Amino acid sequence: MKRKFISALLFGALCLTPASVFVSCSDYDADIENLQQQITANATSLDELVKEKFSNVELEIESLKSAKEALEAAYKEADEETKKASIAAAQALVEAATADLNAALEAAGERIDGQERTIAALLAADADLQTGIAAAKEKATQAYALAEQAKALAEENQAKIAAVAEDLKKIKETLEGQINALGDDVKKLTERIGKMESALTAQEASLKEYIDEQDGKIDDKVKAINATIDSLKKVVTDNKAELEKLIADEVKGVKPKFRCIC
Repeated sequence: MKRKFISALLFGALCLTPASVFVSCSDYDADIENLQQQITANATSLDELVKEKFSNVELEIESLKSAKEALEAAYKEADEETKKASIAAAQALVEAATADLNAALEAAGERIDGQERTIAALLAADADLQTGIAAAKEKATQAYALAEQAKALAEENQAKIAAVAEDLKKIKETLEGQINALGDDVKKLTERIGKMESALTAQEASLKEYIDEQDGKIDDKVKAINATIDSLKKVVTDNKAELEKLIADEVKGVKPKFRCIC
């Protein structure tokens, strides 16, 4: 009977540890994992946007090269120094715009290669591309204006200069679109990732606070369990002493009987 009582006490002491600790920690872990998955998904989208911008910049470099070749041909056919000066200036601007884009591609590529396409590296690479695109767009705009000026002065090769001017206009508009469209997409995505990272940080802080709080409670429970175990040890010791005394008394009572039998 006493053995059953002791077992019941031990079981009750062990049950003092709160099961809610494990359930709540599991809930926090699930929330944190969900946020991490969302950040990863958005980082993948950011990576795709930056890749798209790389590709678009490379296409614009090819367009600028074609415009440069067309300007060279127009320059050769120009019949007056005034017209030639405008075309030459436009040609120099096109070369400078191409250099801006090439430099941006190189800088952005180095960032990504050095940091293994992390979110920070992708954002920095995007900023490099944006800087190059903005600079190239300004030069393309000026080159377009000069080409329009040369077209107005031209007589024999007006159609050729007009075609170059139209190409430069398209390049200017495309570069401007890169700044506005993809720039907005990256900005929105960056803001979304930032909010998720803030939520993740807050969730992790809450989890730590919860664990610290539960650790204190568990320490109290452990102390209570230890106290219960100490009480049980005392019960066992007392019962052992009583049992030994009982056996001794029984033995004393039996000895005289054995003497009588002999």
